[in-house]
Amino acid sequence: MRDKLKEYNEFIEEQSYSLWQGNGADVDKIGIVIQQILSTIIEISESLPEEDKATTLSYVKNALSDFEIACNARDDFLLADCLYYEWREIAIIYIEYLGV
Repeated sequence: MRDKLKEYNEFIEEQSYSLWQGNGADVDKIGIVIQQILSTIIEISESLPEEDKATTLSYVKNALSDFEIACNARDDFLLADCLYYEWREIAIIYIEYLGV
């Protein structure tokens, strides 16, 4: 699970850099990777205390909302920021959690 999250995280970083550089990105593939990250995090969160589950779901809900807003606005920089500063950070937290 940890290796998959690392792979997804690398993809998110690459797509963020591509967007910031004005090179565009494959939004459909990004959506698939976000779904995979989400599935992994939900699976992990099953073993967390209720308070941590609630916090996780709150972060994920906000990140999903921001992803949708960026996609609907067709704003590459907003999407890059969402990917890098929200989805990447969420993945890193769980990569570190699984590494313990």
